[in-house]
Amino acid sequence: MLSGTGFFVNDDGYLLTAAHAATGCSNLHITKDGRTLRSQLIARSRSGDLAILKIDETMGLPAVFVRSETVVANDLVFAASYAMLQEDASRSRGMLSNAVVASADPAMGLSLVSSAPEGTSGAPVINSRGLVVGIVTQRIDRTHVQATSAQSAKAFLSANGVAFAQDDQPQVGALQDRAARAATLSVGVVCFKPA
Repeated sequence: MLSGTGFFVNDDGYLLTAAHAATGCSNLHITKDGRTLRSQLIARSRSGDLAILKIDETMGLPAVFVRSETVVANDLVFAASYAMLQEDASRSRGMLSNAVVASADPAMGLSLVSSAPEGTSGAPVINSRGLVVGIVTQRIDRTHVQATSAQSAKAFLSANGVAFAQDDQPQVGALQDRAARAATLSVGVVCFKPA
């Protein structure tokens, strides 16, 4: 069994996660708020390590991607696994950021200084405005993770005919909890591997 994180991109039950968290599964499930639903793999991009999943309904708010705002080094962002958001809800309340952008390139993605635990693959990277600027795809070492850029994720969704929202208007207030925003968007992704 492999666990990851995903997040909804629209109200039609489509969500985005890391491809490696949803590949080679005999069964693929989404968990949220004590509910577990079977999921279908719709599309996969190995080069961007992204996958589109589908369930019958959206369980929570769909994410809003950044439209044109540029991500730069030293930006404060938030990224967490679904499991961490559930288990550490009381500790993460009021959290505005838990990662720093080390480098950013729309084509190459984002490198983050982050201690995000296992299971964070597929989690949204949320900026100070509550907008998704990337998707966690790989742990580089104990203090760094790699994320695919929002630009690449939007191109992947568009290429597969999946609707999504994008804007540059804030989705949260300046001092609003980013952990709470992430918790409303995120789900657990559970991949059962063949025996």
